[in-house]
Amino acid sequence: MSEEFDSELETGFTMMPNVVWDIGLSGNEMIVLLRIIYRAGLRGQCFESRVSIAKACDIHERTVGTIFAELESLNIVQIIRRRAENKPNLIRVRHPAAWISKCKKTATKEQPQDLRSGGLRISDPEPPDVRSYGTIFPELNSIEQDSFLNTVATAEAAAPQKAIEPEVLIDEPKAKAQKSAGSLIFEAYREAYLRRYNVEPLRNSKTNGICSQISKQLPLDEAIALMHFFLQQNVAFYIQRGHAIQLALGDLQALRTNMLNNQAMSSRQAQLADKQQAQKNALQNYLENREKYALK
Repeated sequence: MSEEFDSELETGFTMMPNVVWDIGLSGNEMIVLLRIIYRAGLRGQCFESRVSIAKACDIHERTVGTIFAELESLNIVQIIRRRAENKPNLIRVRHPAAWISKCKKTATKEQPQDLRSGGLRISDPEPPDVRSYGTIFPELNSIEQDSFLNTVATAEAAAPQKAIEPEVLIDEPKAKAQKSAGSLIFEAYREAYLRRYNVEPLRNSKTNGICSQISKQLPLDEAIALMHFFLQQNVAFYIQRGHAIQLALGDLQALRTNMLNNQAMSSRQAQLADKQQAQKNALQNYLENREKYALK
């Protein structure tokens, strides 16, 4: 007989108080309470969600919510809802001495006032004689206490050791995504643009593409410095077009050269450069077609 009992202990078991048969719970209420007590253990509390309980008991999640409300009204469990904190609810099993019978429609004179009121709510103070299911009642017979503790200790020693899983999983903060070179270039452009015009520059897919192209043609530190240098230029053409970022891409070579030489481009210099380029183009065109002009 002892060997058979030891083999049963190895599989583990959940102890239910005898009063559970006298309070008039339905089948679904019984199995949900059994699941809660199994998860609560000697601590008398657990963090299991409705979804997990519904799946374990093979019932609908809404049914679990209705049973929660019924168990609370009978003062069997206390549910501390922590949805505002984005945490699972805390389910605490009260001591069986505080459970209210579902079968009794009216309270008798022998019952205390707290039991006649229909059950304690979360906001009500904890009565002095109501304790968690996981604690030992001083009013219990000392022999019953010793028997209970010995049985539990034997079961824990015989059960295989399992890794303790955390009841509340705290998500680790995700590492911030590293910004791309194009984003850093736009931030430099935005900072310089705000300093000059006191308004935010437009940012769209075209702007992102331009910043990406600049990052491919210049080192990042040069590109960032070039954005500040570009917004400092007082060329009339740049000012008329509000220092649009596509102008920086179009004049990238000239801007970089002037920046490295610490030389700002003025409107006069831009006009002279355009004039010189026009003269070079005219001379090149004449040299290429001078034979045609000679024949005429």
